[in-house]
Amino acid sequence: MAQAAQFPKLDLDKLIGRDAADPARRQRLLALMADRSLAPELHQEVDAADAKARKEGEMPDFLWRGLVRTHTTVQGVTTYEKFVRKSAELPWDHASLSALGPDARKARLIALVGARREDNWRVGRLLRAFAEVGSPEGLAAAQARLRFLEGAGAKVAFFAPPGGKSPKPFSGFGPKYARLFWLDIRDADVSEVHMALDSRIQAIVPLVWPHLDTREGRALVTAAVEDVELYGKVERAFLALAAEARVEAWRADRTIFTMMAPGRWRAAAHFLCTGEASALRG
Repeated sequence: MAQAAQFPKLDLDKLIGRDAADPARRQRLLALMADRSLAPELHQEVDAADAKARKEGEMPDFLWRGLVRTHTTVQGVTTYEKFVRKSAELPWDHASLSALGPDARKARLIALVGARREDNWRVGRLLRAFAEVGSPEGLAAAQARLRFLEGAGAKVAFFAPPGGKSPKPFSGFGPKYARLFWLDIRDADVSEVHMALDSRIQAIVPLVWPHLDTREGRALVTAAVEDVELYGKVERAFLALAAEARVEAWRADRTIFTMMAPGRWRAAAHFLCTGEASALRG
């Protein structure tokens, strides 16, 4: 795993800061974040994601659902989408899984994941997460604890304690997923000040900061996903963009995520590089 120590000579705040960006591309990204008329369908999708996230936060087992998202969106959202499609036929809410015996529970998770082998790593992660949550009473207690956390810092630190000073209550969380858990339920505190550096945000970096379209530049941004120090510095560059566009961090995050989706990213990249917006509306 790449760490901050691998980039000792780089001033990251300057390397990926405002002055280092391509001015025209940067302004186009700001416009795309703030101007709904540039890409109406894109912003409608972001609105739908907003409503969906708020609904997720109201679910009676929101913690368990968040753990499922965490472990099924590693390396892409395909597995989580399978869960959503199969939920009517194979319920995976915490109450339904708690009513099953261990073997039946594992079999259901295997079916939901679409795994061909019982030792599939995603299934293993989900079983471990279920054990970490425990009984319905344990789930209720953990969710009550989450509800009492105050401020974005405390909420993110709950899942990814800084400096490894205390054990993580749930496995599988680094700086990205510790933020994403809260962003996915539209938590007000975290939505204001944090973003999730996923692969789609990583993909936009060389478009706005062309000098980072190098092996070292890509390695730096990839490393930030797991390295707390790097993450904070790269995240600050995007938070500065959101602030200048006068949009909430959550909306900036979701706008980039949506515009860089398969089937759409080419039009977004073309707009950022050329200013031609017609493909964004097509």
